[in-house]
Amino acid sequence: MPVMGKLGQRYGACRAHVRRYFLQAVQLNRRDLLALGIVAEIDKLFELEAEAKAAGLGAAERLGLRREKAEPIVEGLKEGIESARVSTLPRLS
Repeated sequence: MPVMGKLGQRYGACRAHVRRYFLQAVQLNRRDLLALGIVAEIDKLFELEAEAKAAGLGAAERLGLRREKAEPIVEGLKEGIESARVSTLPRLS
C-alpha cells in the first residue's frame, strides 16, 4: 500500500463505500448470506471506532485497539470479499 502524509499513514479503502455496495446486494437479494456477513463485519469495525471515540482514546491507544480487534476483522473481510468476487463476478474469456 502506498504511504501518505507526514505521519506515515497508510491508504485504506473507504469502508463506507464498500459497505454500500454490499448493502445494495442485500437489498437485491435478502438471502445473500455472503453480502449480509460482510455488511455485519464492516458494522463491527464502525462500532469499534465509535467505542474508541466515546472512550476518548488517544492515537496510540486507538492503534493498539485496531491491531488487537480490527485486524482480525479486516482479514476476514478480505477473505469474504475475495470469495464474493470469485463466486459472483463474470469470468472473462
